[in-house]
Amino acid sequence: MSNAANVRIGQVDVYVDYLDGNGERHLGHTLGGAEFTFEREFTDLTVDQYGTSTLDMALTGNNLMIKATLAEITAQNLAEAIPEGVYAYSGSDSKLSLGRSAGYLLSNKAAQLRLHPVVNASSNHNEDVYIWRAVSVESVELSFKVDEQRVLEITWKALIDETQPEGRLLGQVGDNAIS
Repeated sequence: MSNAANVRIGQVDVYVDYLDGNGERHLGHTLGGAEFTFEREFTDLTVDQYGTSTLDMALTGNNLMIKATLAEITAQNLAEAIPEGVYAYSGSDSKLSLGRSAGYLLSNKAAQLRLHPVVNASSNHNEDVYIWRAVSVESVELSFKVDEQRVLEITWKALIDETQPEGRLLGQVGDNAIS
């Protein structure tokens, strides 16, 4: 049955948690919202008896991506966009150093990412989107122009979390308290 209450619009808050005991960090205002992309890859299974007709399809992989445009440009948010950088701070001052040797594993900086619809109460996680091990994977561009707002677009990709059970290896949509 149709239910108009299931029709929604609205922005999300973006949170990151390195599971280091410091808790989640809100990444600040976004501009243009966030995008969730779940890619599914399959291969056709065929047998001689049916020629090129598909008998079944086997899953060969998944990719889970989240893209958000942050309106607050800080060294700490740049560190989210460039995880292979080295972030340092002292008091109110901070910096992000850039450039690593080839072979650096992004999993060293993987973090739990959570999108929370702003319209929902902070205790309502029914529509939250989680990535267990998210890493930023796209190029980073910042415009320094007099007539354009500076924004930071980050695309996170989910890495497999082998501590999760089958069917939850990348993340989930919905309340994390439900087992």
